[in-house]
Amino acid sequence: MAEAQRHITSAEFTAWQAYADLEPFGPDAEAWRAGTIAATIANAYRDRKRKPQPFVPQDFMPEEPKTPAERQADLQARISAAMMTLGGGAPRPGGRVRAEKRRKEG
Repeated sequence: MAEAQRHITSAEFTAWQAYADLEPFGPDAEAWRAGTIAATIANAYRDRKRKPQPFVPQDFMPEEPKTPAERQADLQARISAAMMTLGGGAPRPGGRVRAEKRRKEG
């Protein structure tokens, strides 16, 4: 924050905040604009019988960033699904720790 204060006054920062409220910019605004364009094109070519509900911009926007715990749970679910698909059954809790122990003991 100190670095920013050396380059911009409080009044100028407040003016930029007000401008951003009127005319959003940055990654979120870009994602919204891209989602709007994608939804418009998708709706123009959508089969109304197979997909009666129109597409909305959020259908084409990136997901919100996940917390580390959410990423870990997502990864674990993907690993479990892959193991089940390959016929190996669900992984046991702590399997990685046991494998590391075996390497150290072996």
